[in-house]
This record gives sequence, C-alpha cells and structure tokens, in this order.
Amino acid sequence: MATNLPEEEKEFFESYKGEYKRNFEQLLDKYGIEETKKKQLSTQVLFLYEALKHLEEPKFEKRLKEVLYELHRLNFPLRQLLSRIFFKLLEDFLIFLKTKKEFSLQKVKALTERLEKILKISDEVFTKYMEELRQSAESKEEINLSEQSKIINYLKKLNPVTITLLGFYKEFPVYCKTHVEKFTDLFIKVASCPYKIFVPDTKVYIKLGNSQKGILAKIVNADKEQLILAPIRFEEIPSIKSVRVFPSSEIDVVLETESKKLYGFLSYISVGELGVIVGNIDGLKEGQKVKVYFKLPTGKVCTTAKVAKISKLQSGYKVELVLDLTMELDQIISRYVLERQREILKNIRL
Repeated sequence: MATNLPEEEKEFFESYKGEYKRNFEQLLDKYGIEETKKKQLSTQVLFLYEALKHLEEPKFEKRLKEVLYELHRLNFPLRQLLSRIFFKLLEDFLIFLKTKKEFSLQKVKALTERLEKILKISDEVFTKYMEELRQSAESKEEINLSEQSKIINYLKKLNPVTITLLGFYKEFPVYCKTHVEKFTDLFIKVASCPYKIFVPDTKVYIKLGNSQKGILAKIVNADKEQLILAPIRFEEIPSIKSVRVFPSSEIDVVLETESKKLYGFLSYISVGELGVIVGNIDGLKEGQKVKVYFKLPTGKVCTTAKVAKISKLQSGYKVELVLDLTMELDQIISRYVLERQREILKNIRL
C-alpha cells in the first residue's frame, strides 16, 4: 500500500519490519502470552507496524482501535509493551538517520508524534475495555414482583422522609441523600441526585438509617426532577473500609511469587487494597503472599501483599490484594487516591 512517507522513512520501515516483529514477540514471551495466542496475534502485531505509516487514513484508525482492543483483551501490560517497542524503534531510527547522514529533528519529531498518537488511542481503548469488564461482572437478574411488593409494604410502614442511595462509579462509591416523594404498589419515587451515575438500568443500594441491612434496587426511570426505583431484595450494604478509585489510564502491575512473575494492570486501588487484572493466574491461590510492584504518578510502590480473592472474568482474572504498607508507601497511595477522588467527583457531578 502506498504511503506519503519520505523516501528515507520508507527505506527504514521496509528494512526494520523483521526486527520489530522479533522485539514484539520477545516481549509477548516475557509477559507469559501462550504460543498459540502469539501465533494468532501475528496479524495484529504487523498491523500496528503498518499503522505507523497510515495513521492519517480514517479506515486505518478504526481498524487500529479494533486491533488494540483485541490486544487489551489478553490482559497484559500493553501500554508498557508498546512504550518499549516504540522507544527501541525510535532509537534504531536515529541510528539509521545518522548512518545515512540524513539526521533531522523534524523527521524524529514526526515519527515521535505518530508513536504518541498510537499510545493515546491505546489509552482510550483501554478505558473502554475496563468499563466493559465492569459491566460484564454485574449480574443480570429479573425482578420478583412478590418480593418487590413485600419491600414496598415494609417501606410504607417505615414511611421514611429521606433515604440514602449508594451507587458505584466503577469501583468508586457515590452517596446521595434524597427526599422520598411517593410509594406506589411496585415503585419508589424520590428526588433526583446530582450525579451522572444515577441513570436507568443502574443498580443502587437504599440505605435506611445506620443499619448495615439495606435494599438493592434498580433505577427504572430518571429525569431532572425524579428517580423511580424498583426494589429487588433485602441485602447487606457492601462494607466500604476505604474509598476505591480506578486509574485514568493503564497502570502496569507485577506480581511476584517465589517461582514466577505475573504481569497485569491496575483495576482499582485504595489505601491498603489493590485489584489487578491478569491474563492468567498460573497457580496463584487465595491466601498466598506475593511481592507487588507498580508505579503511581505520586511514586513507586514495592511491597508484599496477601491474595484476598481471585475472580474469573470473561477474559482473564481479577486478583484482589491486601497490601503491607510502610508510612511512606501509605502516603504515596493516599495522595494518589485523594487526587483521583477529586477528578472522579468532578467528572460525575451534573
């Protein structure tokens, strides 16, 4: 396929293709991608290379997003891999230009911008994939009309003036104290909440007073003035020891046991807890102690942790950890969590 690249770039990309493919495959080995999957990915790996030459074409960008999505579904640190591949490519391009005595900052800048664009698109696709993972983990259940009526009658007897709704924006808890307007035979009508998460088909908890026992409900309608809730069942309100936040972009995590390393990315973090998405668990068990390595914008974290829970996802696993923290590490995580809280609240407030 023809490109608009300068002749020296065409020459470099033509000669470098084999080196790029070898570098990519070596990193896939490092991250524990199975041989059968590696062979299936050969087309996607080469497409990313071609995309560097055709990024300005809309059809290429659309296909690029599809390819990046397929790679993200393997649940390994894709952004870290791309960053390493692209850094090596840029380094070798500089050597190529010097050898040809055609070095130019403009040429280096143009290639750097294309590499950065792919990383930016990868971050956008990652955010979409994380949201799909969260949605697939939510159960889809039918509302039992008999149970619904029973809960409504219970609430009518209590006749609360206000109730507190607890919803989750991904892993982040959002509370809304709202006025009860009316009970019908099957629904609860309350005043609307000033957050974007309280929308139709969303499940929330209805908190009554200080009791840990609450009501799981589904929002069936919402407008500027009112929310209509359909109660599902009585249920314990999740215990929230500390606020969990999710990353705004991919943060890579390494879990190390006595015999192996598992590579994944951050699903959520709180002060003392961590959720990690991995492609495979390779014998990892609940209760096991591991070493954990990751880097937040506020600092590096290297510590030990206990595997509290392992959940099977549609593609991969979520490993939940309890972290052993020094005062310094506690401060690094606390600063990050606080900053993300501010960003999330700003994003979800109407």
